[in-house]
Amino acid sequence: MSLKDLFHRHKEEEARKKFAVILIIVVFVIIVGIWFFNRGARDNATDTQSATSTVSTQTSGNGEMVELGVLSTLDTIQKLAGFGAPKRYLVLFLNNAELRAGGGFIGSYATLRVDNARVSDLFIQGSEFVGRDAAAKAFPQAPTVLAAMMGTSRWYFRNANWSPDFPTSAHQAATLYALQTGDTQPFDGVIGITPDIVTALLELTGPVTVQGIEFTPQNVAEKIQYEVEQGYVARGLPAQERKYILRDVTQALLVKLGEDLVANLGNLLGAYHDLIVGGHVMIVSFDEALQGELDTLGWSGRVMNPTGDYLSVVDSNINSAKTDPAVKRSFMYNIHEVNGTWVADLTLDYTHERAPDWRTTAYKTYTRVYVPAGSELLNAQGWRAVQAGALADINKEELGKTVFGGYFTVAPKSSRTVRLSYRLPASVGEAIAAGTYDLYVEKQLGAAGHTFNFRPVFNRPISSVEPAGTVEGAGYFQTVSLDQDRTFHVAF
Repeated sequence: MSLKDLFHRHKEEEARKKFAVILIIVVFVIIVGIWFFNRGARDNATDTQSATSTVSTQTSGNGEMVELGVLSTLDTIQKLAGFGAPKRYLVLFLNNAELRAGGGFIGSYATLRVDNARVSDLFIQGSEFVGRDAAAKAFPQAPTVLAAMMGTSRWYFRNANWSPDFPTSAHQAATLYALQTGDTQPFDGVIGITPDIVTALLELTGPVTVQGIEFTPQNVAEKIQYEVEQGYVARGLPAQERKYILRDVTQALLVKLGEDLVANLGNLLGAYHDLIVGGHVMIVSFDEALQGELDTLGWSGRVMNPTGDYLSVVDSNINSAKTDPAVKRSFMYNIHEVNGTWVADLTLDYTHERAPDWRTTAYKTYTRVYVPAGSELLNAQGWRAVQAGALADINKEELGKTVFGGYFTVAPKSSRTVRLSYRLPASVGEAIAAGTYDLYVEKQLGAAGHTFNFRPVFNRPISSVEPAGTVEGAGYFQTVSLDQDRTFHVAF
């Protein structure tokens, strides 16, 4: 390789690093900002009661209202930011245009230390380099379905987030990283970030123009992807300079953010809250006590275990490029009584809106449906199981749920419908008989706000519902966006 080629490779890597650095900086700016934003309330406290009184009520990522005491919340933030003891983090950059169960494909990663909110020892690299020179023993056996879909039994770091429970995926990522890099220095936690954080920042700063191209919240993800993979050719740039656009966009965002950061801190905190609720920023600590605090705040991306009925649809894009933004989903869920038991009918509609192009192919997904433990599959159509001859791949116990899984393809400019019917556990019917029904619908980390239609028909008249919807006798009709977790309550 010539010195010129080495120079350009170095510059390309620097561009990618600067793009990643802004994401890390913003996360810690927000964390520290919350601390300073609320510090006055703590400093003005005159006694223990006032110091621990509630100053705000926020919606957590698990959809519940969590009251945040000043002291407990600020102490959590200080610990995360390395006040009192330095922290070492593994940061996963999750590309949700290639959706995976744990938020998106791990395209790049970073390792860093944070001490009193100061970031140091920052190292950033593409995930394709992890394990490149590792011995075979560095690769544990991949989960059966993942191995079948990817065509290899090796579990690579870049595929670590196979679980929709981010703490589970975080621990797996840290384990695989250590095995496949030889870096055995322990991490204190893992942070996951999707590109939606850049969109959120542009919504605060307004459009930025870089290299004659205007980037807006609506076009930034696709325009950057296009410029890196295709546009640089049309503009006559050498391949070695194709990622310079990342550097320039991040620099422009940093400048605009810095112009009035203090005045916009409230909006920045609001954006952080939306990213947490939407499953686009997740923070996991390997300290058990601190992890408990993060779970309580709803910041960790942990799968919930509520009482009552439960549903979560989890897609994993397998070898179909950056196609997820082209595929729109609409889910319909209803339950009804059949011979004294309660049966759920779930319809998953996928519409591929694009013709094949530089970033879009046929959409191939392995989809898992998480339902209450003890549910029994009655029928499944529209997908195929990895297990030959089965209606679905069934796991009776994962994360406290029963899981039905299958694989299917959606051709460009076409649609696909998957239908499942399953018997709910007796506990659901017992709750209805006692006068209430509750449903918790958990949004997949990193996913867009899919449409969710809820159409249950009960065996008695309804007296009240939450959220409000159309009630006709024993039927309840409601349509919401799964831009966050959703709960439904019916009383009779």
